[in-house]
Formats: sequence, structure tokens, C-alpha cells
Amino acid sequence: MKNELVQPVQPVRPGSLEHWASARPQQVAIHEGTRSLTWGDWNAASNRLAQALVERGIAAGDIVAVSSQIRIEWAVLSGALAKLGCSILGVNWRLTPNEVGYVLSNSGARAFVCDAAQPAPLLEALRPLELKLAVSIDVATEGYETWEDLLSAQCVARSSVAEAPVIVYTSGTTGLPRGVAPPVPKSQQDAKRMMEYFASISGNIPSREGDVTFVTLPFSHGAGPSLVRSAVIAGNPMVFLRRFEPEEAL
Repeated sequence: MKNELVQPVQPVRPGSLEHWASARPQQVAIHEGTRSLTWGDWNAASNRLAQALVERGIAAGDIVAVSSQIRIEWAVLSGALAKLGCSILGVNWRLTPNEVGYVLSNSGARAFVCDAAQPAPLLEALRPLELKLAVSIDVATEGYETWEDLLSAQCVARSSVAEAPVIVYTSGTTGLPRGVAPPVPKSQQDAKRMMEYFASISGNIPSREGDVTFVTLPFSHGAGPSLVRSAVIAGNPMVFLRRFEPEEAL
């Protein structure tokens, strides 16, 4: 692993990725099929990804769109965007290229990440947009950078003020889809208040220390990211099921 450079960082937030990476670096945070990711490796990967995004012009306040199933890469990206003060836009992976183009154009997204088995058809919808980069997680395709290339960046330690705000789009039943997003915390105090608010509305979302969170809800919806956020606050491990299959879930 490359040596980790240290930049001036925010104080580490209790209940954050950086906090658990320091307290429990070797403990597995996420299981996904045959893959797993420790808190320490998750934080290091998010640091490398954040550096790669900075090198490509992504800055605080930018929106990065991701169209993917329930997988480790989403968590790494979310961690990186939190470190940069960016928002993450969850795009339903079932949308057509034209629908993806509309969501990205309407939101003003500056980058696009996808795990499509055939990402090439999306390029036509991406060309008119002023994107700083497009990334294909699984399939090397002309017009996209690869996930592996981004993770080859220098590991520069950064800390987040708050979790990356998640933007979701409505279904557009009564018109065109609209983006819905929470306010962006400006300080540690704002982040603490938002964390208390999310905890108060979490209902039966597991958040007690020692629980294991089973994540089967999509990341293009508010529910999936809320499950992850609740687990991270408590420092609990998660099990990701990329696509819901009853037998596999059991």
C-alpha cells in the first residue's frame, strides 16, 4: 500500500468512517458476497478515491451521480464524497440512457459512476453534459475511466465534517422527476443535530452497538443509504446483498 500523506483535516467525528477506521481498523465493516472490507481499508480506499476526484477537478459542493446496485464501491464513493464536502446522487440503475441524461442534466452533476454491464449505450446521453469524468466500475469501456485507475491515486488522509448528503429523484408520476436532498451541514454542530434527527426518525433501523445490518434496499432510494448511515454511526458491520433474492437472503 502506498504511504499515506496527511493533509490538514477536520477533527474526527464520533461515529464517522474515520473514527471507526482509527478505533477498529482490522474489523470487517462490510460483507458483500465473497468480498469484505474492513473499516481501515474502507477509509483508505475512500481517501484514495477522494484524491483521484480532486485531481480531476471535483470540489466541495459538487454532485457526483452513481448508478449501481448494492455494492462495496457505493460505500467507498460515499466516504470519499463526505471527505470532499460533495453530495452523492443515487441514480436508479434501471433507467434508460435518456432518463439518466435528464437526471444528470437537471441535477447539475459533475461526475458519473456506474456498474452497468454495458456502459457504452449511456455515452450518447452523457456527451452533451459538462461532466468532469465518467467512471465504469466493472467494464473497461472507451469514454470511461476505470475504478481501478481512480483507486491507484495517492492515499491522502482526509476527515469529513458530515456524511455526504444523498440526493434522490422522484418517480415523475405527475410530471418530470425532481431531485430531493437534505440540507448540507456547515459545521460540526450542524452535523450533530442532523445525526440526532436521523436517529430520531430511524424507527426500526438497527442502530444499537453490536447489531448487524442487512442492506437490501436500493441506494437510489433514501432507505438504503439511511441503513448504511445508521450502521456507521453505531460502528456496526453490514451485509450487502447486491440484488434481492429470497433464498440468498435467507
